[in-house]
Amino acid sequence: MKSCAFYTLGCKVNQYETQAIREIFMDAGYTEVPFSSRADLYIINTCTVTKKTDKESRRLIRAAHRRAPRARIAVTGCYVLDNEESLLRMPGVVAAVNNRDKDRIIDILDKDAPPRPPGEEGGILGLRINGFSGRTKAFVKVQDGCNNFCSYCKIPFARGRSRSRDADSVINEIERLTGNGFREIVLTGICLGSWGRDLAPDVKIESLLSRIVAIRGDFRIRLSSIEPWYITSELIDMIASSERICDHLHIPLQSGDDRVLSLMNRPYAGQEFTELVGRVKDRIRGVSVTTDIIAGFPGETEEEFLNTERVLKEISPAKAHIFPYSKREYTRASKMGEPPPPGVIKERMNRLLETARRAALDYRRSLFSSENKMLVEGIRDPATGLLQGYLDRYVKAYVDGPDLLISRMVPVKIKGLSGDGVLAETVYGFNRLILT
Repeated sequence: MKSCAFYTLGCKVNQYETQAIREIFMDAGYTEVPFSSRADLYIINTCTVTKKTDKESRRLIRAAHRRAPRARIAVTGCYVLDNEESLLRMPGVVAAVNNRDKDRIIDILDKDAPPRPPGEEGGILGLRINGFSGRTKAFVKVQDGCNNFCSYCKIPFARGRSRSRDADSVINEIERLTGNGFREIVLTGICLGSWGRDLAPDVKIESLLSRIVAIRGDFRIRLSSIEPWYITSELIDMIASSERICDHLHIPLQSGDDRVLSLMNRPYAGQEFTELVGRVKDRIRGVSVTTDIIAGFPGETEEEFLNTERVLKEISPAKAHIFPYSKREYTRASKMGEPPPPGVIKERMNRLLETARRAALDYRRSLFSSENKMLVEGIRDPATGLLQGYLDRYVKAYVDGPDLLISRMVPVKIKGLSGDGVLAETVYGFNRLILT
């Protein structure tokens, strides 16, 4: 029996697509082994958001070849876009599969694989999953591609224009996943908020959400990253009024300075972003707002950086991902001149990270004595032995309890801080929780 191993870099969309590919190979009779083990076939699903991920993709290829010199290595994902020839020259690499061909990867790699039934949709939107390896929650990809062309981002070139998945196929997949025991469904896409805009007639993400909310079962819904211009009053009201949709929005800021935002091709001003977050917090009680920021965009001055730092303080997110600017081929930003010196970028990142750390701490403290639902994960915290998981507000939580609580949605009360998260206690006794 042939063995295969998988490794995924990058976004939730990539993780979804790796799971779909995994299921295709398992159905064809392959046995999965850990990536750190010897395998007959390695499949590496790459990312090209930054130079760092490019480098990591190549490191993983070399590591797989050293581990099993006779193994076949297939590389897929966004890094393949303009590196196909150089990848195929790397020892062990037998295929470099573009994103658009991910649904055909087994046909490319194994001519003897049994034919698969046709999917509901062709191409990359035709990938489907029944589970999610090693997780208590499942990502569901509803959209691919992007029309925004932010000046620093290469992904529209790697993924193409925005395409929406058929609503019926999304509903069918979520019903299948929740029927298989998954208690959190994370809706994801390259540009999630654009779902439905390319359909005929065009619809909005709110219409898809209203159908998902109506599915029977004990599960919750989380939205992955959504751009600020897609966050409507209707969407905010829907989250506020639904017990099923998590009180959490990840809204990328990228910069708080108006000139830098314009150069980034981000269609809002810093004050508009601050006001949007204010409306979200006013309407959704206790909501967790998380964000992304890029430090050191080409030409960013100290004054412009201070505007970003100010907006970060004003929105006080529950968590912020801070990235250094990374020059990407094809993008307009790559022709805008050089970014600030590395030392300046590092210093600005450290200041933003400290501001974000304080904001996250304040948010976790604001949860003290409140009740929330925690989805318990399958692996205990190695340092404390406590069960761990996430609140619906996307805060890591730790709780004492038996293994029977794993993969359950457990009502908890927040009683303190614990490392990168909060310490909680179950609202009800274990016996009652186990019986529910």
